[in-house]
Amino acid sequence: WQVYTHGNSGLPCDSIYSLCVDHDGTVWVGTFSAGLASFDGTTWQVFNSHNSPLPHNFVYETTVDQRGALWVATTLGLACYRKGPLAVGRSERALPPADFVLAQNWPNPFLGGTRLLVTLPAPSEVELSVFDLSGRRVCVLVHGLLSAGRHEVWWDGRDERGYELPAGLYVGCVRTPHERRTVRLLRLR
Repeated sequence: WQVYTHGNSGLPCDSIYSLCVDHDGTVWVGTFSAGLASFDGTTWQVFNSHNSPLPHNFVYETTVDQRGALWVATTLGLACYRKGPLAVGRSERALPPADFVLAQNWPNPFLGGTRLLVTLPAPSEVELSVFDLSGRRVCVLVHGLLSAGRHEVWWDGRDERGYELPAGLYVGCVRTPHERRTVRLLRLR
């Protein structure tokens, strides 16, 4: 094993959210706060909102399409890299996403609160709730119609009455009329 960290390589931070390999074998790493890094086997290169058109430094998804273009999803829009400059498309003009996704919350584990990211390929009725391990619903974060695209929801670790919940493992669940996704949420105190 070869381990790459912020301390021993050019990796910009240790909080990795996404990873993919392009057709040339370059490894692309999306981070929570430091942007995007590429590794060609010998050298790390870092792209962020200060040195490139990347719209934000929170990169939560990276993928390479069939034509070899790298697509980078950030909290403020989408960027596409085609062996040239990054071309940026703001989220309101981007094509709708192809998949229904509930991304892992961040931070996780968390103390004060955490963000849940829901991506919808089309407008849909959505319910986003948090359950304890016994299956009891402790709060509803979203209930209603959401547009296609990415939605960020904050949970402060409280139940529906506003009381702080104890430390422990909880389950975030998003449901549409046709699909359901869950993630585990670890609350610390």
